[in-house]
Amino acid sequence: VSTQSTWDKMALMNANCLVFLFLFCWCFGSETEYIIDLDLPPLLRYAEILHAYKSTVLEAHAAIMETVPQSTKVFLEKVYTSVTMVVYKDYAQEIKGIAKILNVKEQDIFIINCLYEMRAMCTSIVAKDNRGKILLGRNLDFGFQQIFRRLHVGIIYQKGGKPLFKCGGMAGFIGEVTCMRLNGYAVSLNLRRMSSEIDTFKAFMLGHPPVTWMIRDILTTAQSYQEALSLFARMKSVSGGYITLAGILPNEGAILTRDRAGAIDIRFLNNTNWFISQCNGDHWNAHDERTVKAKEYTEKIGQEKISLERMKYDVLFNPPLMQGSTIVTILMSPVENIMDMFLAKESDLPKPKSLSDIQPLLHLSLIHISEPTRRYAISYAVFCLKKKTQQ
Repeated sequence: VSTQSTWDKMALMNANCLVFLFLFCWCFGSETEYIIDLDLPPLLRYAEILHAYKSTVLEAHAAIMETVPQSTKVFLEKVYTSVTMVVYKDYAQEIKGIAKILNVKEQDIFIINCLYEMRAMCTSIVAKDNRGKILLGRNLDFGFQQIFRRLHVGIIYQKGGKPLFKCGGMAGFIGEVTCMRLNGYAVSLNLRRMSSEIDTFKAFMLGHPPVTWMIRDILTTAQSYQEALSLFARMKSVSGGYITLAGILPNEGAILTRDRAGAIDIRFLNNTNWFISQCNGDHWNAHDERTVKAKEYTEKIGQEKISLERMKYDVLFNPPLMQGSTIVTILMSPVENIMDMFLAKESDLPKPKSLSDIQPLLHLSLIHISEPTRRYAISYAVFCLKKKTQQ
């Protein structure tokens, strides 16, 4: 099949899909919407997005790659060649297509896609209103926020000319962290820190997928909340995570705490617990400010008045849930097929309360910075300061 005929086919499928899009009630704000046609050859699926965002994607990739230790690069390059290209052929072909458009190494695209899911710090809340409608809201927080706000797009995955699910995605990445299946369920992924990078590497070598790829696989196959819940509970992945699910029936809401082998804990909505929140901590140990405030803000609204609007303005738009690294706020109601996305604006993000909050720092001078404690995405360094001598 020629390239031209393939593009003609894609244009025709996109035109046919417009009829079905009226089933959705998307609200993009200033965001652009793209269609990923799963019937197209994987090499061509992301071409439209990549051509539109090429320069920004290259800027983001360069910034991220500078932070990746050489040892990690070498290992993930081996994983891509020996495992991903064999076990996940479709995803490998998508990566190859992206690399060709960007004129970079396939291995680098794979590395960046792997690290993407390991650096997000997020808030997710699933709630049931007094009529039994299930709502899911989330803030996506990530480093390099100035770049990634420019990369966030609405993506509709379609098959057979019909939309399957919609995601709040990033141009240049093939995994997904926030999605809704048409007439089925919504899902969001929060990062869960895992104690051993070595075990993560072993999971890669065993052929387990990144969590963001697992989400795409489940959304493609599972039509209902119960099917998705079962798969998220038992499927293996290279790292853990917190999966928040919202369905279309009363009490179809849950948050799963996962390790690499599957769910180790599941909390469900029920007649007593009308909402559950998640802020990157195991709930049996989480006492940080974000966790406390998420619960406090939601309880203050109450089940009688909870709505997507109240969740947005009275919970997710407030610090510390809204912070300087917030990329986007996404609100979903699966029973209504509503998915609203609101890109964070610099002017709306928390700032220091006053100059006096940071004034003490003006009397200190830096005398030493230690080496990082380890060569991974999260490391620690010691900053030694001393008082400035008064002149």
